[in-house]
Amino acid sequence: MSLPIFALFTRSLRVESRQLTLYLGRLALLVVIGFYLLEFQSLSRFYGAPGLTFFESVVMINLVFITLAGLSYFASAITEEKEEMTLGLLRMTRLSPLSILLGKSTARMIGAIILLAVQFPFTLLAVTLGGIAPVQIVAAYATLLAYVVFVSGLALCCSVVASRNSGAGWLVGIMLAGFFFGPLLGQDMLAGLKNKTDLDPSGVLYCALEFIFKWAVSASPFSRVEQIMQTGFSAFPVGWQVVSNVLAGAVFFLAAWAGFDRFTRQQKEASPARGLLAKSKSRFRIFSPGRAWPNALVWKDFNFVAGGWTMVLIKFWVIGLALVGIYAATSHGSRTPLGEYCLGVGYVMGLVLIFELAWVASRAFNEEMKWQTLAAVVLLPVSIPSLAYRKVAGCLLGLIPSATYTFLAVAVSIWIRGELSGNDWFEVCFIGFAQAVLFLHLAVYLSLVLKYGAILAALALMFVGETLTTAMLNFLFAFLLGSGNETVIIFFGAIPLVIAAVLHRQIGRRLAKVAANE
Repeated sequence: MSLPIFALFTRSLRVESRQLTLYLGRLALLVVIGFYLLEFQSLSRFYGAPGLTFFESVVMINLVFITLAGLSYFASAITEEKEEMTLGLLRMTRLSPLSILLGKSTARMIGAIILLAVQFPFTLLAVTLGGIAPVQIVAAYATLLAYVVFVSGLALCCSVVASRNSGAGWLVGIMLAGFFFGPLLGQDMLAGLKNKTDLDPSGVLYCALEFIFKWAVSASPFSRVEQIMQTGFSAFPVGWQVVSNVLAGAVFFLAAWAGFDRFTRQQKEASPARGLLAKSKSRFRIFSPGRAWPNALVWKDFNFVAGGWTMVLIKFWVIGLALVGIYAATSHGSRTPLGEYCLGVGYVMGLVLIFELAWVASRAFNEEMKWQTLAAVVLLPVSIPSLAYRKVAGCLLGLIPSATYTFLAVAVSIWIRGELSGNDWFEVCFIGFAQAVLFLHLAVYLSLVLKYGAILAALALMFVGETLTTAMLNFLFAFLLGSGNETVIIFFGAIPLVIAAVLHRQIGRRLAKVAANE
């Protein structure tokens, strides 16, 4: 590691290894796995294969968090240097493009691999619970390691191409969505064409498309995990998914290396993003934000954080076309009833709505900190709580499309299925509302503390808290209270609201402190 090409890489590894957050993340991960083991061991009589159920939960959680890390942690490798105007300083040194890429991206990938390596000895305990063999655990972690390499390479390539963290994150999200859902939709559409048209199943075109979609689906880590978790799995741990993901990650890394000079040759002065908003005197002035509203803070954040009316219309069209297209592609042969489909859409769009609200609200305050404009905004003749409420109100207007589709999906599902009664609905809605409020406050508060990755950190904290709460509830119900104790459920559901109230107060104090230090 004494070669000049590894200078930045060695330094990044040392810095990463000394960060307190890395050790806290490892500790939280081990605590969650330990509680999962205790929970499944205490409830083993309710599961046919508790070891398999436990390990499958751990693997799926890892897949989700690796994906989220690709959207923020990995995707900001180069764009953070672009936003801070420090990439030019790195280029002025003797560091080559390869050295910069190794130092900024590979060190982060190794940190993620270390987190997986920490889990491995503890998850081997799942064998003692029954239902799973050691070869399945080895194959699953080979799948996770290959997926880390793939996501890291893809995010690095997007980070080189994009000019901002948000742009890199969106690009990674779009490409991962195409990777996961594109082949599945292609298979459904191909089956629909086969049933509704005279497409020859033995033709060259059909066979070629079927082969491509099949191999693309098998390259997905979720498909590989589904195969691994089947009873009697005894295949070699390294399959097509591992090979394809590692090769794809290497190809993306080489593409980032090849295009590094092209996309970083010119460094523009950093400034807040306008998104799709045009200037009022350009030929596309219809997309301009127009005159400021009487409440200028709401107007500012609606247009420059949420995207304005242009983004609202685009979201309406894109989400609507996607929902109609997915239903048309998956409902051939009356396989997906409209009521069931709308219920699923309601759940998914509800989660999207919560995530989008937390993202735009955290970005509203983070942008003020990034461009050091919070002190000037605080000088306005409004209180800090009123300032925060107005900024969040501007962000809320950008959520009109997601909220509309969520409401319509739930309303159509209720109208068709006629199921909205009983205490279970109250408990689910109450707990869901409490967790959504806590997640929003966590994301906003962490955006005032962390430079990037506030959403990912908020999700990680929510997951740890949810795991501990679920384990405690299962223990109480199994050994002390019996099932169906609504008072205990409501009590634990109210805890997130109490924590959110504390964070609500801390956000105001943090805003005042950050503004005073600018």
